[in-house]
Amino acid sequence: MCDTLNELALLSECLQKRTTSVAYADKLIHRSIRFINGLGERPGTKVLAAENAISEGRLGTVVLTDNSKIVTINRQQFIRSLSNNLSHRMFTTASSRGAASQAQSDSDYVHLLAQLKVLERDNWPPAQTMPPGYGEVQVSELCQRFRLPTVSVINAFRDFVESTVDDGTPAELRPLMNCTRLIPCSTAECERGFSQMNLIITPTRNRLLIERVSNLMFIKLHGPPLTQWDPTGYVTTWLRRHRSAEDKRSRQAAAESRKDPDPLWRFL
Repeated sequence: MCDTLNELALLSECLQKRTTSVAYADKLIHRSIRFINGLGERPGTKVLAAENAISEGRLGTVVLTDNSKIVTINRQQFIRSLSNNLSHRMFTTASSRGAASQAQSDSDYVHLLAQLKVLERDNWPPAQTMPPGYGEVQVSELCQRFRLPTVSVINAFRDFVESTVDDGTPAELRPLMNCTRLIPCSTAECERGFSQMNLIITPTRNRLLIERVSNLMFIKLHGPPLTQWDPTGYVTTWLRRHRSAEDKRSRQAAAESRKDPDPLWRFL
């Protein structure tokens, strides 16, 4: 349990970085899955320490004794379950309520990941074996997805590939890079912000906060401009369902009257 928690903590810390892209996050998750699967074949550092304590019959100054009431965790089953859960929680291109099949969603995600990888130098083949026009098809598809000018972006991408030193991203390629970095990899930054406001994050409140943050992220990424947004439907629903101070279902506040007003009131 401790070995896997240490790995998950390391993964969580890496995913919380603002510079983490989707392609790099996918690499990190697969790396953690391989590490956890490896714990089924070779024991981790905490397991080795526990086995050493069992052989010696004590852990520090505590003498170890048998207790039949404590059920031992099946290590192989626990590792397989954790690995499967991590695999099922990989990124996806479909909503959890969408009608798309899981196979189609996985295929779309792999295709999107291949498009995003060509924008990172670490994923490029060696310059000696890089084919002409490398990544231009993927960049063109990304431009269509984000509705960016294809010709100017592809020309900037060629300059980006042919540059021998890391002298920054060409100006005409930055809009595409910014679009790919807007995809959130973690809501931990938002949760940390709520924690800094001294809010008690209970499981129920944590679920509600995550749902609210997810909705805000969706509006931020896909919401229309304010000039094109029609709030009539939302205002009508709010007027129909909300509880005002005059609502009979709500407790009405008693009118407060003072016969002797404060003399300072006339100066305020």
